[in-house]
Order: sequence, then structure tokens, then C-alpha cells
Amino acid sequence: MPPEAINAENPVIYTHASHLLYDALDKIGLNLCYALENRGIHAVPVPTDVPYLHWDAENKHGMGIISMRHAAYNAGLGILGRNTLLINGELGNLVYIGAILIDAAIEPDPIVTDFDCPPNCTLCLDACPIKALNGITVNQKRCRQYSTLEHPRGWDIYTCSECRQVCPYKTGRE
Repeated sequence: MPPEAINAENPVIYTHASHLLYDALDKIGLNLCYALENRGIHAVPVPTDVPYLHWDAENKHGMGIISMRHAAYNAGLGILGRNTLLINGELGNLVYIGAILIDAAIEPDPIVTDFDCPPNCTLCLDACPIKALNGITVNQKRCRQYSTLEHPRGWDIYTCSECRQVCPYKTGRE
């Protein structure tokens, strides 16, 4: 995510950039599936965002086929911050994640252990306007009710990114 897109005063810019990134990752995943299939490896693209089958409307809790951030953590792509986001050492918390499932064994990168959230840092927890973060998980009902505006024409607009913006690792480690 370009940092200025998330800093924009108008939330449509952040929303638009997010959707473009989701679309780009899905296309990359699909192309990678074709390339792997040509090499005899079965591959299935996983949607980066929607659609997904599990949706608990009362709690505004959705779950995809896999947890992208946990898969990325286990693949050695970064840490899970107190804001519950994947934080990559080079790119920060503005990373968007794509995935494919394959039927071949591959060697993952080692789990990241050379950095973590700064000790005693609670900037993201303190910045959350509705206290949806506890340092371990996010209360999706509270977060989505506040951070997603359901536009009358049928699309969602992301209206909050405070936890991303205040993170000292927003754009990577220094």
C-alpha cells in the first residue's frame, strides 16, 4: 500500500488502493497457478479478501479459506503486531497478502525472530478509537462497525486505519 494512500484525508483513496491491491494479488495468484500447473503441480488460488463462506453477521466476523496473516507469519514473511496485522521488516504493516494452495512440499523461510513490536509499545491499541484491539486479537464487530461505511450504492468504504498509521513499523523497520 502506498503510504500516502493510507494517509489521504478522503477515505475513498485508501479503499480504492486496497481493492486494486486485492485484485492485483488475485491475478498474480491465478497466473502463478497456471505456471505451476504447467510444471505438474496442482495449485488453487485463494481469494485475498472476498468472497468467503463464513460470515457471522451479528458479530461482523468473517473468515477466509485460510488466515492470510498467519500463513504469511508461518512462511517467514513477518511478525504479527499488536495491531493484529502482518508487519514485514522491509515493508512495514502496509503489506497486502496473497496465497495459493499447492500439492508440493516447499521449504518455508524461517519464522522471523530478529524483530518484534517495540517493548511496551501500545500506540496502536491507544489509537483505536473504539478500543477494538487488545494486543492479541481484534473485535471485528466493533472494528467493522466503525471502520467500514456501507455506501447506499452497495460498496464499502474503509474509514479507519489508525492502528496502521501510528505503528512505528508502518513502512518498515528503521
